[in-house]
Amino acid sequence: MVLASLLGLSACSAFPADSWLISPIEYDNAMDGQPTARTDVTYAMHHLSDDTAGGLWTESSGSWLHLDENGDTLSRFNDDLLFTVHGISAVTPTVLAVSRTRRGEIGGADSGLFLFDTGSRSWEKVEVAASSIGDVVVADDGRIVFVEFLEPAAEHRRPSDPSRGYAIRSIDAAGRLATLLAPETVLAASVVEIDVDPNGTVFLSTERETLRVEPDGAVTTLLTYPVQMPVLSVSPAGDVISRRPADAGAAEPVWRTDGGSEEARGIIHARADCAGSTTGELAVTTAGVSTALPFSCGSNGVAWITDASFVLSIGDESGTVLGRITSPSGVVTP
Repeated sequence: MVLASLLGLSACSAFPADSWLISPIEYDNAMDGQPTARTDVTYAMHHLSDDTAGGLWTESSGSWLHLDENGDTLSRFNDDLLFTVHGISAVTPTVLAVSRTRRGEIGGADSGLFLFDTGSRSWEKVEVAASSIGDVVVADDGRIVFVEFLEPAAEHRRPSDPSRGYAIRSIDAAGRLATLLAPETVLAASVVEIDVDPNGTVFLSTERETLRVEPDGAVTTLLTYPVQMPVLSVSPAGDVISRRPADAGAAEPVWRTDGGSEEARGIIHARADCAGSTTGELAVTTAGVSTALPFSCGSNGVAWITDASFVLSIGDESGTVLGRITSPSGVVTP
């Protein structure tokens, strides 16, 4: 019930039972302690994570936002802007696992894997023997799973190719490090997004493909697509949102907006036309079948909240909407 309220579900017969429902989130965008400034059109957001309690965390260029299960603002602040964040994932509603790099620094004390206490605004470094850490996700058993990028040997470096070998590692509360995916198992990549389902299965997306890594190390290629920035989120039920594969269904699913300002609805509808191209859209894959999400062109941030709903960052620097997306199975009708 709490999660349903975050996603604005209502018994509204205006929406067919087989349609996707998009509800722009209106929230207080004022900094903590400042007068209220509600809006549903905001800045671009690439890092999204559920907060483990039905809410949502986002980060963008040092701006942090925490929404509760109703979509109301719990915290909105700017932290040190000297860092580039590579991934966030909630340990608790107020503590996040964060990978970051201090600008201009390589492998220094201020770069790496951290636990960020958003209440006290304090950072605790997680000591791991890794010089370059990418995306991060907290598994249900408390392990922190992360991407470690490996510099290629000098004789294999090509200035025109930013791809590097990478491994997927995990570290538990006792500090024990494990390798979940060895670098020789997969192709090099420049960006890797990861997520973990409740069974401990790791999913990862690169610019070219989305893979599934079983707890025993077996690797399966789920999707391939034209080269583009990866996006990934896995629902509690195991449904995967990633870039749209070339073989996604040609039929476009029915979708509707519910509420939101005229500006917010305009942003959403402007992002619903990829001019017939498979590049730029996302798709949700269930049991091996991919369904294109035509309202997702160019979106770069997504986080599942329930089995049937997720939050999608729709737009760019000129205007972004946090859309609460509910699949047909989650839309409540009379």
